[in-house]
Amino acid sequence: MTAVAGSWSPIVTDASGLIPIDTSATPISVSLTVSSVTPNVDLNHFGGTILTIEGSALPHAKTEGNNYTISFSDGSVCDVVSISSTLIRCITGEFDVSSSSNPTMTVNVNGITDASLNVTVRTDPTKVTSITPNSVSPVLKTLLTIKVSGCPNTLDKNDIEVFAVARSRNITTPINVVEVGVDGSDQYLKVKFGGSESDIYDIRVKSR
Repeated sequence: MTAVAGSWSPIVTDASGLIPIDTSATPISVSLTVSSVTPNVDLNHFGGTILTIEGSALPHAKTEGNNYTISFSDGSVCDVVSISSTLIRCITGEFDVSSSSNPTMTVNVNGITDASLNVTVRTDPTKVTSITPNSVSPVLKTLLTIKVSGCPNTLDKNDIEVFAVARSRNITTPINVVEVGVDGSDQYLKVKFGGSESDIYDIRVKSR
């Protein structure tokens, strides 16, 4: 098992109990190295991008009790979803592009930091330009077409998540993506919206 970044002091006991560490004893220091972050360009400034961070001396699991954070110099954070001794996966929050479109990423593990890498955030993010039809039956399933502009990559049905959020009840419901394609200079999604209670729904599109 590899050591985790931090400043560590041994705990020594014998049959009589704990043997204290002298204050003059130097703790064991384990450095942190972050070698790469992927993707590191064209990040969505609204957040939701899954980053894969590789390095060494990272915690072995989320449940070990280590303290760790991923943050950026614009004040945004990346929420860790999984971690191992060499890899972290996290989901970005919304970036402050008015502060910087090239923020520095800081990985902090038990007070030891690495701020050697930067990412580039798109200032002209992907946008949903239209949803048709915009009025549907509360009982019948309806096929919605969602047009998307400014996407730097080809949409993959398996990487897209779509949700309907009821404004008055703040209830989020996933919607099944049935097709993706290209329409002129834009791309589109076709999703199956099931019957639901009467309300105004905000449609949210997320790329995994």
